[in-house]
Amino acid sequence: GIAPAELLTAEDSLSELEKYIETDYYEELLRRVTLDSNHRACIIMLPTAEEDAVSAKITEREKKLSESIDSTELERIEGLVSALRERQNTPDSDEAIATVPTLELSDIKPYKSNSSAEISENHGAKVLRHSIETNGILYTELYFYAQNLSSEDLTKLSILSSLLTNLDTDNYTARELKTEIKSRLGGLSALALSYTRVSDGGAIPLFAVKLSSLVERAEDTLSLIKEVLLRTKYDDKDRIKQILTQIRSATEDTVFSSGDGIATERVEGALCDAGRVNEDILGLTAYRRIKEYENEFSERADKLVTDISALAAKIFTRDRLLLSIAGDAPCGFAEKIVEMFPAGGDDPMGAELSGYTPLREGVRLPVHPAHTALGVVSSDVSEKLGVFKVAQTILSYEYLWGRIRVLGGAYGAGMVSRRYGGVVFSSYRDPSPKNSIEVFRGAAEFLRELAKSDLPLDKYIIGAVGEYDILKSPRTEAAQASADYITGWTEDLERRLLEQMLACDSSELIEAADILDRLMDSASFTVVGDERILSEIEGISIITP
Repeated sequence: GIAPAELLTAEDSLSELEKYIETDYYEELLRRVTLDSNHRACIIMLPTAEEDAVSAKITEREKKLSESIDSTELERIEGLVSALRERQNTPDSDEAIATVPTLELSDIKPYKSNSSAEISENHGAKVLRHSIETNGILYTELYFYAQNLSSEDLTKLSILSSLLTNLDTDNYTARELKTEIKSRLGGLSALALSYTRVSDGGAIPLFAVKLSSLVERAEDTLSLIKEVLLRTKYDDKDRIKQILTQIRSATEDTVFSSGDGIATERVEGALCDAGRVNEDILGLTAYRRIKEYENEFSERADKLVTDISALAAKIFTRDRLLLSIAGDAPCGFAEKIVEMFPAGGDDPMGAELSGYTPLREGVRLPVHPAHTALGVVSSDVSEKLGVFKVAQTILSYEYLWGRIRVLGGAYGAGMVSRRYGGVVFSSYRDPSPKNSIEVFRGAAEFLRELAKSDLPLDKYIIGAVGEYDILKSPRTEAAQASADYITGWTEDLERRLLEQMLACDSSELIEAADILDRLMDSASFTVVGDERILSEIEGISIITP
C-alpha cells in the first residue's frame, strides 16, 4: 500500500516527467493511447422530428406494462406508494433530530469590522485599495460605470466583453495575445454586469476587467491592460461574425439549460431596475438581439463594428473608472493605470427609476419539467433584512423543500431575500408550477404558524448566519468589498444585518409573515416551460425567445 501523504508529494514524479519535455515522448504517448488505440467505440445519436410518433410509442409501452401487472402486484405497488406518501408527510421524530450535532448561538462571534479598503481619487478616477494578505499575488480590477447607456448599447457591451482578447491588437494577433496573457498573468477576464443599488434597487451597469498576477509581474499587468482595452482592433468582420455565433450559441445553451435562472431574472426584472438591465446584458432581451445581429450580420456588420468600437472608446475613460487593487502593488502602479486612459467628459450616471410593474408571464421553451419563480419587493424587507434571512432559511428547508421537492416532485426549491428589498421564491425542474405558485403564496401562513408554535429558532438563526458569512479567498474578499462600495452597502448595514439575525424572535417572524402577506397581491411570477404546462396557468402573457 501507499501512505496517503506520499500522494501529496509529487516533486519526484514531476522531475521524472520533466526529462521528457525535449523528446517526442508525449507525442508518442498521445498517439498510442488516442489516435492509434483500438479501445474505442463510435456512437451515433440521430435526433427525430417525429415527436407524436415517439410519444405514441411511449404511451403504447406504458399501456402494455399496465396490462401485464395483475391485481395482486398492483395492490402491492399502491401500498408502497401509500407508505411513501405517509413517510413524506411524517415529520422526523425528536429522537432522530437530536442525533444531528448543532452549534449554539453563543458560538457565533459578534460583529467585527472587516473594512480594509481605502478610497481615493486620482485624475478623476476612484481608486480602492484593499489591505488584504494575498500571498504575493496582485489582484487588479477595473470597473467602468455604464449607467447612461441605452438598452441596446448594454447588449453591445456584453458582446464587447467577448471580443476582447479574441481579436488582434496593435502589437499581437489574437493567438499571440492569449499566449502572452497565459504566460505572463494568472488570468485576464472581461464581463459586462449589473449591480443593484442597495438604497432603491436602481441599476448600476458596469464593464469589469479582472486580472491577477504575481506582484513582480506588475509591469506585465500594466502593458496588457493597455493592449487589451486601448489597442484592440475591431475591423476583422469575419472573426467578429464567428465570435457572435459563439456568443449566440453559448447564450442559447444557457437559456435552454438554465430555465430556473431565466425565470428568476425575468421576475427580478419586474422587481427592480437592475433586473431589467441584466435582461439587456445577459437575459432573453440580449439573446434576441444577438440572434438578430447574427442573422442580419451582412447588412448590419458595418454599423455593429462602428458602434462597438465607439462604445469601447466611450466606456474606457477615467471619469467612469473605479480601480480596485489588492496586494502589494509597486509605487505608482495605480497612477500608471489611471493615466493610460483618456479623461472622458460625459456623465456616466443613468436615468430615473422606472417603477414596479407586476408580471404574470410564461416563457415558452421546449423544457420539461418547468421552472418557476415568484417575487415581491418592498422597503419593509430591506429594513428587516436580517429577519428575512432567517425566514429564508426556515421557508427554504422546512416548507418549500417538503411541499415542492418532496411532495411536488421538483428537483429543488428555495427562497432568497435581497438587500434592495426583493424576495424571490423559485423551483427547479418542476412538474407542477401551478401548484408551486400556490405554495409560494402560502409561505407567509406557514411562517406565521411556525412562529406561533414557540419552536426554538436557534438552528435557523445559525443556518442564516452560516449561509451569509462564508469563508472568502483574498480575490473574493476584494471583489466583495468593491461590490459593497459600488452598491452602497456599508459597515452599519452589515452590522445591523447580523444583529437582526441574532436577535430574531417569534414576533419578528410574524411581522415578516405579515409583510409577505401584504405583498402577495402584487407578486410577479414567471414560468419557463413548454406549451402544455403553460396552458394550465390562467391569466399569463406568453413570450417565445
